[in-house]
Amino acid sequence: MREEDKIYVGDVGTIISCWVDNDISAGTYFAMKVKKPLGTEVVWVSDLSGITNIDYEIISGDFNEAGQYEVQSHVILPSGEWTGKTTYIQVWDEYE
Repeated sequence: MREEDKIYVGDVGTIISCWVDNDISAGTYFAMKVKKPLGTEVVWVSDLSGITNIDYEIISGDFNEAGQYEVQSHVILPSGEWTGKTTYIQVWDEYE
């Protein structure tokens, strides 16, 4: 990762994108299930991007802890409901 690509506590406007293996364009609900570094679990309601991605734009308070965030896509389609593989996002303290 390049230095300019680091994500810091308090950052706002960063786009988080999750790629899904299948066409999810018929979906009725898109979200990212997130476990923060201290164990708090939250849901970031997301937007469809193309036919196989969901995106979420970070808002104030989302990245309020330094450490590793665990993120899973969550999609509801007329044919069922799925949670994707866990991916990890490192969020750094200021000046790290």
